[in-house]
Amino acid sequence: MDAPPAHHGNNVLSAHRASKVFWVRGAKHPFHVIKGVSLSVKAGEMLAVVGPSGSGKSTLLRCLAGLEPLTEGHVTLLDANLGRATRADIAELLRDPVGVLLPTPLLVPSLTVRQNVELPGLIAARSGLSTRELAQATLAELGIEHLVGHLPDQLTPAQATLVALARVVSQNPRIIFADEPTGRLNVPESKVVIQRLNQLRSQGTAIVLATHDLHLAALASRVMILVDGQAQELLEEPTADEVLAALGRATGDLLHEVTASSAKDTATAPEAAAVDLAGTPSTTSSSEPTPKSKPPAEDHTSTAPSDAAPDDPAQVDTAPTAQPKPTKGKGRIWRRGKGRP
Repeated sequence: MDAPPAHHGNNVLSAHRASKVFWVRGAKHPFHVIKGVSLSVKAGEMLAVVGPSGSGKSTLLRCLAGLEPLTEGHVTLLDANLGRATRADIAELLRDPVGVLLPTPLLVPSLTVRQNVELPGLIAARSGLSTRELAQATLAELGIEHLVGHLPDQLTPAQATLVALARVVSQNPRIIFADEPTGRLNVPESKVVIQRLNQLRSQGTAIVLATHDLHLAALASRVMILVDGQAQELLEEPTADEVLAALGRATGDLLHEVTASSAKDTATAPEAAAVDLAGTPSTTSSSEPTPKSKPPAEDHTSTAPSDAAPDDPAQVDTAPTAQPKPTKGKGRIWRRGKGRP
């Protein structure tokens, strides 16, 4: 394994050739989710990871935050080598200086909204402004102070996301990992979250986020395009259109491969069409007209009735239809119009 790179003092996060492999039971080969990603984030920077669904964005964030161990490579988070860190070390990081916002908020179901937001401060035993006052102020900034007494099961998904963000903000972290922070929010709620993240960034908090929101990504200092677990391109302060164009370039190669394979299959279709259902090649050329077949000779000996009704009513067969004979005992069949014997 390669030695970790030298850590720069102003980097709060750095990764060197980070890779993550999953083994699926019954599979012959491992599943490579992250493939040799290297990056660095300084204080006050925002790095957005953008890519199609299934490209490994969430797994990358979890590995960078210490929630998932790497298979190969190195991650240094706030001067701590995560490859050598114990569970207690990672818990210490997540308790105060590192904030994590997951797609599904992990709120304590038995605590109210205010108590959930107060929890990090109570665990860290912070001094100064009381945890209750800080929680109340943070909830007010996000416009959800009216939910202080609600339990998590009384919240909408969007409200739960805002409460989780309030809890992260109340930690006053040095770095925040946010996985789809606006994924479950409407436009006004998304604006509140974006404004709060920008405010934290201006105060020196580093932010690493995974998102499909191109407008949110365009606010980042840098944007990493991640496709199939690999970093394809790194953009410096791009616009939303530039992010979209880079995403198109990164995924265009995959689309080209799929299109080429589809075109190859289509090219063999005329040959397949020249074979009948029995697997015998057709002897009729598609460029030659198909000869007309003669109508079959009429069979005057057939007495089977025709499906089509004749034009002449006199030609209708008026012969009576044979009816089943009545049987004795139960289940007798009586002919219509006939009385009992």
